[in-house]
Amino acid sequence: MFMLAEKFMKTLKEIGLSQLEQPIFYHAPVGLRFEIGGEGKVYQNNSANPKYIRHALDRAWTIYKELPSVPDILQITVCGDYGTAEKSLSEIPLPDFDEGIEEQDGTQTSFYWDCSKLPKDTAKALFREIILADIGGNNLLTSSVFWMSTEGKYLFHLYDDRGADLISADKEILLPIYHKFHSWLLDYDRERMDKLFSEWNIVSDQKGIDNLQQEYGGFHDTCLVKLEYTTGSYVDEKGGMANGTPEEKELSMTFHSQWTKRPLELCFGGVRKLCIAGWQENYFCEILDCCLRFYTDLIPGRDAPLIVWADSASFSPKNVGRQLIEEPITSYVIAETLKWRYL
Repeated sequence: MFMLAEKFMKTLKEIGLSQLEQPIFYHAPVGLRFEIGGEGKVYQNNSANPKYIRHALDRAWTIYKELPSVPDILQITVCGDYGTAEKSLSEIPLPDFDEGIEEQDGTQTSFYWDCSKLPKDTAKALFREIILADIGGNNLLTSSVFWMSTEGKYLFHLYDDRGADLISADKEILLPIYHKFHSWLLDYDRERMDKLFSEWNIVSDQKGIDNLQQEYGGFHDTCLVKLEYTTGSYVDEKGGMANGTPEEKELSMTFHSQWTKRPLELCFGGVRKLCIAGWQENYFCEILDCCLRFYTDLIPGRDAPLIVWADSASFSPKNVGRQLIEEPITSYVIAETLKWRYL
């Protein structure tokens, strides 16, 4: 029985693929595509540039160590019938395989290893060989090595020195990696990945506030780039005035940070009050810290929770009176809901 092969194909179908069709990123319903290529020139003195190789290996290995779970099956597909493929595979410094299956047409053979039996340094050593495959190494490993996690339901494929694909059955599994390595995503497919993974994070309790503050460094060294406020109000074709619902009083704010490369968007719903500082003669636009808190005593006679954001940690909505153009002006928002995402 070919238990590893059966488990591999079963998980592949659970991910959403009936077969290994490359590039797997374009055939999988959920996936990430990373740019692995190292810095600098690929070749140096007519051979592979060590700096380029080192950088590419570091990036591939860093992603591998952050995978949702440890892969349990390694598959390498080699061209040729069983005998030919096995002979070719012997050129690669790998332990003996556990299973080998010749495809029906005899044009390729798939070999499988139980990862729990492999030496600890196998993955990193194999990554180096894959990176070298197209630029002076053994091209047998180009686009032929796959790491499967049957428990985590994902497949990792470092195809050569240029890139790697990571696919899964569920985008929630890959979401942390999407955020952590966003700057390494392949620019060519970045828009596609952003549309799939850029989800809203809801701030509904103190834990949500803490997560946002930690994620964006307490808004230190940030600036407000733009905002858009919609009211839900309008005049219909008969001249009637629509007031708009509380939920439609929505404010979107985009921030840039000197420490985080990706823009951050805050979206407030049920906006009660807002004040935005414009041009100030004696102050820069830089935000050094912020106030982000829930209040339950801002509406007279009610304990309805409201969330408050301001571009100063010392801000208190209870001290807000009739503000004049007196510097420094504090920007603030008082609303019923808040959600955020990276753009």
